Formats: sequence, C-alpha cells, structure tokens
Amino acid sequence: MRFLLDAQDAAAIRLAARSIRFFFYYGNIAEGQLWLDETVERCAGLDPAAVRQALYAAGVGCVARADLPAARGRFQQALEAGAVTPQESAALRSALALVALYLGDGATAVSEFRSALAVPGGLSEVERAQSVANLGWSLLHTGDLAGAEVALQTARDTYQGLGHAQGLTLTGVYLGDLALVRGEPARAFECYAEAMAGARERGEAYWEQLATIRMALVHWLSGDPLEGLRLMVKVHQSHRATITGLPELAFTLFLVIILAGELPGEAMRLRLALEAEQRRLSFPVPTIWAPFYERASARIEAALPAARHRKGSETGPPAPLSVLLLAAVEASDRYLSSRPGPPAETKARLSPREAAVLELLVQGATNKEIARALVISPRTVERHLANVYGRIGARGRADAIAWALRT
Repeated sequence: MRFLLDAQDAAAIRLAARSIRFFFYYGNIAEGQLWLDETVERCAGLDPAAVRQALYAAGVGCVARADLPAARGRFQQALEAGAVTPQESAALRSALALVALYLGDGATAVSEFRSALAVPGGLSEVERAQSVANLGWSLLHTGDLAGAEVALQTARDTYQGLGHAQGLTLTGVYLGDLALVRGEPARAFECYAEAMAGARERGEAYWEQLATIRMALVHWLSGDPLEGLRLMVKVHQSHRATITGLPELAFTLFLVIILAGELPGEAMRLRLALEAEQRRLSFPVPTIWAPFYERASARIEAALPAARHRKGSETGPPAPLSVLLLAAVEASDRYLSSRPGPPAETKARLSPREAAVLELLVQGATNKEIARALVISPRTVERHLANVYGRIGARGRADAIAWALRT
C-alpha cells in the first residue's frame, strides 16, 4: 500500500483504492480506514477514474463502520465524478442497492440491483453473481421467498462453476437466512456451519462472525439458548478486535435476542444502547430479524416492567456500545460458568489423535495440511475423520466443526 500511494500515479492510486476494500472484507476496519483517508487525499488533482475508485472505497469503508448515510453520499459522488464507465455504473448501483437494503428499503434495493444487472457489459461474471446473490437477499427482506430462492440458487450455481469459495460462503449465509425465515432451523444451521467453516479456512473474519452468530440464533430458536450464548461468547473472545461498525451492530442485536430470557437486565441495557446507536446511524433492525427482536423485547419487558417506560426515553447510551457489549459478554460468561456445561464425557469419546485432527479441522485446515501437521498420511486423516463423524453423529466437516464449537 505504501509503495502504491507514494507512486503519485493515477493507476497506482486506483489499485490502492481497490485493494483497501480487502481490509474491510477481512475485518481490519480501523487499519483500512487509515489507508483510505490517505488514498482520498492523494486523489486530489488526479484523473476522475482514480477519484471514483477512491470514493467507492470510501463508501465501502462507511458501510463497514455502519455509517450508511455517508456511504450513500460517497457512492453517489462517485457516480457524478466524470464519465462513469458501464462497469463503474453497475458496481456503484449495486453498492447503493446494498445501502438501501441496510436502511430498511428493500423495494429500492431490489430495483437498484436489477438496474445494475441490466447495465450492458457492466459486471464481470463474479460481480454479476454477487449482485444476483444480494438481489436474492433483498427479495428475502421484501417477503418474496420464491424469488429469493431462485436468485440465490442461481448465484450459488455460478460460484460453484467458477470455483469461487468466497461467493459460496456469501450464498451459504443467505440460503441459511432463507431457511430460517421459512421455519427450517436444521437446514439453516447446516448452511451457516458450512459457510462458517469455509470462511474460517480462508481467514475471512467478517463472514465467519456473521455465520457463527446465526448458528447461535438457531440454537436459541431451537430451545437451547445456553448453547447459543456459548457460541456468542466464543465469537466475541476470538474476534473482539474486529467486532466494530456493522459487525458490532449485528452481534449486539443477536446477543440481545439470546440474552432476553437468560439475563434480562443485561439484555435491557444492551437494547437501550443498541437502539440509541441505531437512531444515531439511521440503521433499523433488518426486516428478517425484526420478529425475533420483537419477541425478545417482549420477554425483557415482561421480566422487567420498568423497561416499557425506559424504552426510547433516553437520548443516548450511558456508555459507548462497545463498552456495554463487553460488559454483557463478560456477564454472559460468568452466567454460563454457573450453569451446567456440555456433558464432559462427550469429548472423551474421541481418542487423542482424533481430537487433534478435529482441532485442526476447526482451525480451517485441509486434509493435506492436517496430515503435514500431524506427520501422518492424508488417507489416515480421512480414516480419523470418518471415526470422528461416526462418534459424534456428524454428516460431514461442517457438522463436525459446529459440534466442536458447541462443546
């Protein structure tokens, strides 16, 4: 990045702007923002294409930190900065569509994604698949489940044909959301677990977090809130540094839902802070999660009648959301320590070698990498995995990873 920015060349600045997006995708929001600020400064006086690239990257950064009005402004500025190419027009319209969806306007998001897909020669095959996947997610938010399924399966088939692993993670999470809305928690859990395993293998902190907290929500919906809470605590302990901006809002929302029936006082404090932050950022509860959030709010108010009078009555949280979130996670950890954990004999069923293979599997290692780490053959790894699957009742890698995270 330093080399590209110091070059003072338009092509190098454009490459730097494109590269910055990966800081946000992989959860390094603070570092990405620092590079982004410098890139925008260096664009002054360069050709409009470099300016557009920087503005697009700035918009992505605003989305990552949940500043949606600012993101919309940056993307709109980029559309108006000189002669926009078909590729840029399609990409920017897709970005504006995603912002509209996050702002709760699913109908506009659907319209914008369709406009982006209609731009002749505007999107590469991978970009088109991503826009189709996001169109499917938008249709899900508008209640068009049949249309959502068609779009998501189309995107997934395209990604499979391209061998695009990150795209398969994206569609896996969205298909899990579709299954959850349809009332199919087992199918949703399978989709999330597979997506989480793929994201972990590639070091994609953002998607790993989003998939795992959804797995926690499935536990809550299935009548096992303690398992859901354990997953939430593990995610925060493992990824606390990258749970900022948009991921922080999503994590907090899910934690409020799961905590409502276990620690209503913590859930109430966290809910008040979350709602204050949402008002500040004009960021509503996403449509597909609203029923779960409303159910949790009703439980909080039933347990703490005074919460009815406090809701919406405060102009802001008494402390930053991150501080209250950490306090809630620590309280959850203490609460879990006082409750019965998973049966101790469960992991004892695995031999030491099988346990070692499973541990590496959870870390995202492939069979070849496990074989190298344990100095055994890939065939022996396959035999150990088959034994693990049989002992714990797993149907494959995703099931085994989900089991390990639960226990």
